[in-house]
Amino acid sequence: MDFTFKGRRVQRSIKVANRREAQDIEKVAWTQLARGEVGIADKPTPSRKTIGILLDAVKDDFQTRGKLSAKNANLIESVRKEVGDKYADTFTSETVRNYVVSLQHPRKTKGRRSSSLANSTVKHRLQIIRVAFDLENASREESKLELLIVRRFPRLADGEARSGFLTRAQLDVLLPHLPADLRDFTLFAYVLTDFSARIVEAF
Repeated sequence: MDFTFKGRRVQRSIKVANRREAQDIEKVAWTQLARGEVGIADKPTPSRKTIGILLDAVKDDFQTRGKLSAKNANLIESVRKEVGDKYADTFTSETVRNYVVSLQHPRKTKGRRSSSLANSTVKHRLQIIRVAFDLENASREESKLELLIVRRFPRLADGEARSGFLTRAQLDVLLPHLPADLRDFTLFAYVLTDFSARIVEAF
């Protein structure tokens, strides 16, 4: 960005490649100066962090709040393997789009082809990344450091509803018709599956 405010030149690197996005950021910066929300002096520059480091914070946060289920832990590690080595400040909207495409249409490598992921699974990956950015920015805001730009995440269709799962009303109808030794087991399996799904959707 490069503009003059009250006789002083403001010139900084915005670190984005898209011209329209850069112009929007510059307008926001000028408005914040005009309102007195920020000063002209540059904020302290935070150390660069990879997505993997941000995911460490997510894992710690989940652990503290009792939300680090096996499913959530596996989800965090999956995202870490896929984009954990990328720097958070270079994780652009284009990077997000390419990441989504790679999950929906994986390429064949070394004689193996990974299966494509359903939109619901891709959404969970993106939610983890969004939580990572939110936690990092909350920490930076407290320390009055320059915030990360939160990228635009594409909206994905929900896709087909899962089949093979009973509602609670259907389960209550089914239970009396099961052998006595299977009723408790079936109820436990239903409650566990429903609880796990709610944990993933909660963050």
